[in-house]
This record gives sequence, structure tokens and C-alpha cells, in this order.
Amino acid sequence: FPSTTLFRSIVPASYAETLKCVRERVTESVKSAAADSRDLLLSGGVDSSVIAAVAKEQGIRLRAFTFAVRSRVRQDPDDIDLKRAIQVAAFLDIPHTVIGIRPSTLRRNVPRAVQLAETCRGTIVDELAAHVEVARFLSSNGVRRVLTGEGADDLFGAFPSALRFFAATELKAHLRKELIEGLPDELALVQAIYSPGRIRLVHPFWTPELRAIGYHLPLRYRIDRSRLMKRVLRDAFRDLLPEDICLRPKGVPRECTPIRRTLEEAFGNSRERYRDLFRNLWAGKR
Repeated sequence: FPSTTLFRSIVPASYAETLKCVRERVTESVKSAAADSRDLLLSGGVDSSVIAAVAKEQGIRLRAFTFAVRSRVRQDPDDIDLKRAIQVAAFLDIPHTVIGIRPSTLRRNVPRAVQLAETCRGTIVDELAAHVEVARFLSSNGVRRVLTGEGADDLFGAFPSALRFFAATELKAHLRKELIEGLPDELALVQAIYSPGRIRLVHPFWTPELRAIGYHLPLRYRIDRSRLMKRVLRDAFRDLLPEDICLRPKGVPRECTPIRRTLEEAFGNSRERYRDLFRNLWAGKR
């Protein structure tokens, strides 16, 4: 894994110079990734919005795709991601397609998500059920490579739950473990959903240089007083995005869209709600 030597060779000690280094490295990565793909999964969060903004600054015109659970023509008030994605796309003046997913389709996709990802964890399956439909849409429209903002949380921030369970020294070790072990597994699970459609997910934040920065980034650079997290990423690109996007609290798609509500209405809210389905799908296959 990235060594202290590599980190020191690319990141100066001061906060201002760290911001400059992060901006340079992210910009280089986005330019490289966009050379082969001009499509982006835009959630309206800081991470994917930074990729869109950097591409625009570099004169690269991306196409943005956002998924939304819709049962009516009217926008669901719980769909914060959709609202923010529309705002970012309009601000940057980039083409934006909303992939509408009916609640019945989302529910129907759950077995496929469980089977492809080989997991019954509800917090993972819920979101992957939406990605099953996104993958179908992109594949049918000839998209073969698509950029995502995945990885930035583990590189530059910390999930609020971790702050409640780990002291400072333990937290640093936990974040490093998640970066080394947890994140690669998560990226592989999502890729498993897109592989049948011959779509490759491209993660501009997931580079050796940025991994080195994330591995050694001081906690004071990750966590701000208001607990927005990803302080370095937000500050490095604050001039390229609307202020309310830069200050948007961390959220996960299942919470920032009606995904969780829709699936809990059908499957319940137990942590074990998909376990029987998993067992039935894989009975006799192991």
C-alpha cells in the first residue's frame, strides 16, 4: 500500500499546500479518466459534483445521469439527490438525463441485486437494486464506461457513525482499514451489477496518488467542526461549485432518495430482511 515516502513526496505539510496538491491530483485523474469516458453518474453530492466541475473547468463536456424513484410525474420530496443533481447540471450547463425507476421495478430488482452482489446486507442491496436498473438503461443506450464519485468518502472523510464508536487513535486505524479493505470490496460489489451489461465503472478518486494522500491524511483535515466531513475535498474545489453543494451534508443514496422507504414497505425494516431470499437463490450452488 502507498508508503509514507510516497505521501511525503507529493503532499506538503501545510493545509493550503495540501489543498493545492489534492486539486492537482484530482484534476489530473479526471482528465485522464474522461479521455475514455464522457459519461458520469451524478448524485448531486460533493464527490460526483467535483468530477463534473473539474471536467467543465478543463473544457471536457460530460453527460450526466441521475437515477430517481418515481411513482408520479411530480418529484418526490424525499429525493434530495435528484434536486441537487438537477441544480449541479444546470449550474455547469451539462446534458443531464434522469433515469426514472418505478417502485415496482425497484422491488423486482432486489433478487437480481442479491444474486449479482452475492450479499444479503440490506444497506448494500437497497442501493444496488436501483443500480440494476441504471445498468440496464446505460447498456441499452450504448454506454460502456461511466465515471463515478465513489471512493472520496474513504479517502478524504469519515462516516459520522465512526466518530461515535472510535477514539482518535482507533479512528485513524479504522479509517485506514476501511480504505485498504472495505472500499475495494464495495467497489467490486457495484461493478458486479454493471458487468453483465459490459459496462465498466471508472473511479477518478481511486488512484495510487490519491490513495496515498487518503491513507496518511491527518484527522484534522478529514473532520470539520460541523461534521460535514471531506474538509480537504470541499475546500479544494469550493470555487467551482455552488456554496450549498459544497456544504451539503454527507448522505447515502438509499436515504437521500425514496429507495429505503420503498423497499422497507415491501420487505420490512429488519436487518435480516433479505437473508431468506439470499439462501433460496444460492441453495445448492455452493
